[in-house]
Amino acid sequence: MVEFGMPMGPFRLVDLVGFGVAAATDTQCLWSYPERCYNSSLIPSMLQDKRTAEASGKGFYIYDDKRKASIDPELAKYVEKSRRLSGFAPDSMIAGLTDKDIVEMLFFPVVNEACRILDEGISVKCPDLDIASIMGMSFPSYRGGILFWADTMGTNYVYSRLMTWCKLYGGFFKPCDYLVERVIRVLSLVRSNLLKFYYCGFTVLMHEIISCIFMLQISIAALNKLHKSDPYDQ
Repeated sequence: MVEFGMPMGPFRLVDLVGFGVAAATDTQCLWSYPERCYNSSLIPSMLQDKRTAEASGKGFYIYDDKRKASIDPELAKYVEKSRRLSGFAPDSMIAGLTDKDIVEMLFFPVVNEACRILDEGISVKCPDLDIASIMGMSFPSYRGGILFWADTMGTNYVYSRLMTWCKLYGGFFKPCDYLVERVIRVLSLVRSNLLKFYYCGFTVLMHEIISCIFMLQISIAALNKLHKSDPYDQ
């Protein structure tokens, strides 16, 4: 994921925010969207053994006193316990996944959820979701945002991959109605060719503008603080 452009991988991110937050988020998602969430016992199992993520020095990784992450061989027993409780047998296909497969398995469900947001009218413009993905989840800005990136591979490709995983692993990967409709009507996720042409540049520009405004606000606040604390300015 780091090579793809993310600042860190998902397990490192969960360690950073803490298992307490992760468990609470899982509970909320399961309550709100039970039909498309997987109820994993992995994090609860680790919490039972006082593994609370980076704060305790043990999570998906182990951490030294400088907060440097290292692979923990003990993690395998928690994975095996979670798999046993869920009733799933080891999947030989998982070992053969390429880096591209892993990126798509992680992000195509995000694309699917973004399509639901558009379908439900929560957001009316694709650029809004792409900017949100860049600013909110640190999706690499040079890829144009989550929807623009998916659109470069084609709606049909995203749909076919999700359907393959849905048949193998369940409803978490089931394509939403909005995505199915765009495949049937041979439409892209980006609503027009003209918009698609300028899309990536627009989202990157907006990211840079918002970042500059944010840094300017920090600088102004710092200068104000220095000005108030200057003994020669009394």
